[in-house]
Amino acid sequence: MSKQNSILLFFSTILFLVSSPLSKAQSDTVFLGVNGFMNYLKNYHPILQKYRLVTEQAKQQLLQSKGQFDPNVKVNYDQKNFEDKNYYNDLYGQLKVPTWYGPDFKLGYENNSGQFINPESLTPSEGLLSAGFSMPLAQGLIINDRLATLKQAKIFVRMAGAERTKFINKFLFSAIKQYWEWYVNYNKLQRFNESYAFANQRYLLSVQRALQGDLAPIDTVEAAIQRQNMLMNRTNAEVDYFNATMMLNNYLWKDEQTPLELSSNVVPLNSNETDPRFITDTLQRSLQWAGLNNPEIQKLRFKIDQLDVEKRFAQNKLLPKINLDYNWLSSYNNFSDAKSGFNANNSKLGGSLAMPIFLRAERGKLNQTKIKLLEANYELQQGQKELDAGLKAIANECNGLWRQIGLQDNVVRNSVKLRNAEQLNFDNGESSLFLINTRETSLLNNQLKFYDIIGKYEKAKASFYVTAGNLGQVYGIE
Repeated sequence: MSKQNSILLFFSTILFLVSSPLSKAQSDTVFLGVNGFMNYLKNYHPILQKYRLVTEQAKQQLLQSKGQFDPNVKVNYDQKNFEDKNYYNDLYGQLKVPTWYGPDFKLGYENNSGQFINPESLTPSEGLLSAGFSMPLAQGLIINDRLATLKQAKIFVRMAGAERTKFINKFLFSAIKQYWEWYVNYNKLQRFNESYAFANQRYLLSVQRALQGDLAPIDTVEAAIQRQNMLMNRTNAEVDYFNATMMLNNYLWKDEQTPLELSSNVVPLNSNETDPRFITDTLQRSLQWAGLNNPEIQKLRFKIDQLDVEKRFAQNKLLPKINLDYNWLSSYNNFSDAKSGFNANNSKLGGSLAMPIFLRAERGKLNQTKIKLLEANYELQQGQKELDAGLKAIANECNGLWRQIGLQDNVVRNSVKLRNAEQLNFDNGESSLFLINTRETSLLNNQLKFYDIIGKYEKAKASFYVTAGNLGQVYGIE
């Protein structure tokens, strides 16, 4: 071998050692599986904490509605003095206890005096006690504005829970899709590294054989082109993997305030799924569960419940307003004496009756609510049908992709055999660089396709659970 050829071989060997990814120092590898990734989201991601506040807000709205039934204390005092004359002293205090149905109970005390006070407001010097109730006899007896508001607020709490589940599922779906993008791009990069390493080694060997006269010099050009193509593919794969890692970092937090970035030694855990085919029984159970618990279906049911309350309230508005107000009166200044001195004639009784003649506004409101209720029921029927069809379609897609994974795995295994056999023929001088490169490219394409199918399968499986409405439950996130 000439000195020039020896120098060429030396530098080619150095180039191989420097550029080959197999020669790079590897730090301790840390595997991040999809379950571990979801645990980071569950424990630290601020968006999930935000979604948990949705239900809390609804509970506070319910508390606000309950406030309409709180006992209420009211005290009024008015006094007027002018030119040494006491016109009036008016003192009135009342404790009012609203109830969910029917009457509001009242306990009062008033003490009114003065030279120019209205005689009907005059009370004994020790004051006047009153105990009674105010009660609707028609409109407002079974359901009233505050009771309707309370019922709807209770339904809204459950609706907020369904909305929270919907938000969480949607967020987790976007996160899990990004995880599998990261997984696929990582494995593609590994395959490109391997293919480049083989192409680089084959180029160096072809140069050596050409220098020894065992191979035509033009073959080294073909080997160089193959190596350059693989290097370009590997560079693109590095960019794709880096971008996928950056996108995955958006979902990782150390705590609620500190973002987390993956270090270079963190890699995805290889998928090792058992066969999760959606057989008939499994699919039927999922359909039954989703029909009751899917957040979109639940929201439609809660909407119907709210409209039903609204309809009952609107029907109650068709009744006349008949209100009865009764107060027992006593001049005693404590209730123990008042008991012994009870006199049914000492009372204040009042009533009122009001009713629109045509009831057009009330009938219009009721008919409008009935139409909304009918529309909501149609939406529920259509939603259930679309949910069933969607789950069956996704389950069928998952089953098909699972079978494709098995078939493509066999294709990859056979492609490895063909590549290795062609390599052996090439080493024995019974093949050409063109054939071995063709086998290598075919193997690479089949490997890339294999990981693409895995990515599609995992995303389709996540899509099934998010469509059913229990993706969060699958990973213990609620």
